[in-house]
Amino acid sequence: MSALVAVRALAKTFVTDDGRHVQALAGVDLDVPARGAVGIVGESGSGKTTFGRALLRLIEPTAGEVRFQGADLLALGPRELRRVRRHMQMVFQDPFGSINPRQRVGAMLAEPLVVHGEGDRDARRQAVADILAAVGLRPEDAQ
Repeated sequence: MSALVAVRALAKTFVTDDGRHVQALAGVDLDVPARGAVGIVGESGSGKTTFGRALLRLIEPTAGEVRFQGADLLALGPRELRRVRRHMQMVFQDPFGSINPRQRVGAMLAEPLVVHGEGDRDARRQAVADILAAVGLRPEDAQ
């Protein structure tokens, strides 16, 4: 079985304002099987967020290979990359890094659907209800 995500020799080097090179990632390899999940753990400053951002090309890797469902993510143009990103997401341990405490649950769950132009308002409302039901919550819990 091939990996859903395959990362080989991923590297990222940042150049500081004074011209120094800081290596944040060096030769990272990772396979995520289909229907699998991976948690990235490490000390503060160890490169976890940089790895996730480079994997999604929110920052450009310096070197390496990233494949998602066999497609070379580093070779994709902006339009194709946006389409593929619809199927990828980072989930941060710190809820305040991912969740807006002033926004209703339904609005947060619907936001990716709005961003990617999925369905009309009624279809998004139903999708949110389905997501809530999948984790044992009621549709009215969206409010």
